[in-house]
Amino acid sequence: RMAHRDYLLSLARVVLTAGHHGRGVIVGRCAHLLLDPAWTLSVRVVAPLPVRVARVAAHRRIPEAEAEARVREVDRSREDFCRRSFGRGLDDPGQYDLVLDTARLPVETCARIVATAFHGRFGESPA
Repeated sequence: RMAHRDYLLSLARVVLTAGHHGRGVIVGRCAHLLLDPAWTLSVRVVAPLPVRVARVAAHRRIPEAEAEARVREVDRSREDFCRRSFGRGLDDPGQYDLVLDTARLPVETCARIVATAFHGRFGESPA
């Protein structure tokens, strides 16, 4: 099993390499804490627990109780990883350029907001 330190070094190498190539999307793994904020757009996508549980239950076709246990475990695992690895949690909105709630806005609208923010920040046409 790979030691946590070795995993972090590998993760940093992959994320920084991808970040230097530009015009990509890196999802998760606290990448926003590895990349230079001057050349990234950091976005956090959220939804309240009941919404996420219902989505997981529907997508995986599992009972809501099982879906809730999975969602809570993933939340805990992600938070623990970020705190252990970078000394920071995920819930500070100041870490992100945008925080979007998909319970309040449709995913398609969120995608357009991200593209518009990217264009506004970097002056390139959104795809």
